[in-house]
Amino acid sequence: IVNGVETEVNEYPWQAGMVSSGTSSVFCGASVIGSNHVLTAAHCTKAVTDYGITYQVLVGAHQLSSPASSQIRLEAARFIQHSNYNPSTQDNDISIIVLSRSIDFGSSEIRPVCLPDSDDSAYDSVTATVSGWGKLESGGSQPDVLMEVDVPTMTNTKCLGAYTGAITDNMICAGYDEGGKDSCQGDSGGPLFYNPGTGYTQIGVVSWGYGCAAAGNPGVYARVTKYLSWISDNSASGTTCSAAKMG
Repeated sequence: IVNGVETEVNEYPWQAGMVSSGTSSVFCGASVIGSNHVLTAAHCTKAVTDYGITYQVLVGAHQLSSPASSQIRLEAARFIQHSNYNPSTQDNDISIIVLSRSIDFGSSEIRPVCLPDSDDSAYDSVTATVSGWGKLESGGSQPDVLMEVDVPTMTNTKCLGAYTGAITDNMICAGYDEGGKDSCQGDSGGPLFYNPGTGYTQIGVVSWGYGCAAAGNPGVYARVTKYLSWISDNSASGTTCSAAKMG
């Protein structure tokens, strides 16, 4: 996260991180969408396959070097990578990790994020938040604590001005014209979320961009509204966000 701030501990209780097993080294973000499932980017699960990474999922985490009492390290049973993921264009950059055991949502420290309604255009010009343990600048270091930054979303027409021909209907972009604030390497797979007043709703999955926070190069996210049926088809079991009405 570039030019963000540290979150409060457990402020965003759906935040998850993919770590190499036995370490606290977060290589991708993720989000809890149900008691047995976390959402992440397909390029994150592809890396697991390509590099033979043995990984675990951290939930309830904040400071990596000195874990919060709420932190739980979970094993993944398997992942479901979108069958139409295209690694060269990053189209359909979305995966679901199936956990080997259920998360108990008994406390407020770990909760599922809500998924949006299917109206695509509802999220095209809102101020959203992205969070993660990714780099603080392109090529820089990763923080020890969970960071967040607010970024405005935009229409795909506008985003195509930055990335000619590269933005599909399955993507949503967010960032300032002048740059300065963005997600970065290591934030991939994490959530872009927005509170329309009815509770926090995930509208994007950190996917790609040219550098981090560069002027004229917004961050690009998988557009969650395009995947609602895919998500429900592949994460049918377990407790999910009960309804955004809870706030």
